[in-house]
Amino acid sequence: MRRASIAAACAAFALACTNAGSDRLTAVSQEGIVKAIIYFDVDGSRSLTAGDDSVKSMTVRLVTLNGRDTVGSGTTTVSGLLRITGVPVGTYKVVLDTTPLLDTATIASQDSSQVTVLPADSTGVIIGVGYPHVTIAQARTAALYPLGRKLWVQGIVLNSPASFRDTTMHVQDNTAAIRATRVIATAASPADSVRLRGTTSTRAGQRTLDVVTVFVVGPSFLPSATTVTAQQAATAAGGTRDAQQLFLST
Repeated sequence: MRRASIAAACAAFALACTNAGSDRLTAVSQEGIVKAIIYFDVDGSRSLTAGDDSVKSMTVRLVTLNGRDTVGSGTTTVSGLLRITGVPVGTYKVVLDTTPLLDTATIASQDSSQVTVLPADSTGVIIGVGYPHVTIAQARTAALYPLGRKLWVQGIVLNSPASFRDTTMHVQDNTAAIRATRVIATAASPADSVRLRGTTSTRAGQRTLDVVTVFVVGPSFLPSATTVTAQQAATAAGGTRDAQQLFLST
């Protein structure tokens, strides 16, 4: 992946599609061209942004709508671009071979699952790959995501990392809350809506996200706190209230 090349690749990609057919001759070909750009979603936005990386050696296939035949394929260069020429006129499914991603990343976005090829013309598709986006409850479930998996979660900040000497931050969504440990320096404040990229880990028997990078989505509001007894608070209600805001009843 090469971040420096993604902007230039995007510009070339857009220009190529805009100028499609500009050099046509009197004879109209019954074939067209399909272009694609594959990028790595660095900020978790699930859209192509300036900070994203290009991804090389990814293969895209064009498959007939009945799924039986592949009419063409191409593999991305270091710039993240590929070009499939001589594609017969028609509509095809766009299939990305995710084998090189192993189980560490997945398709994060794809602007179109199909392309229609017109005579002597070109069309394009943009595909983003990245770490899985999951709920906090899913991130806390060992059966779904074993230790050491990189994930994205989104939620509301409950405390600033500066509140703890070990740069710990707590984040909650509508499914659960989680501790983010070893948070990389961030301007996120309580009540901010954020995306977190981190690695599944544990602390004191509870699931956490470790070595976390924070992207602020925008201001939000603090979720309501749950009232518990002192006995329940001592064990975070058996771990079910770990990392959440609580009111202590007396």
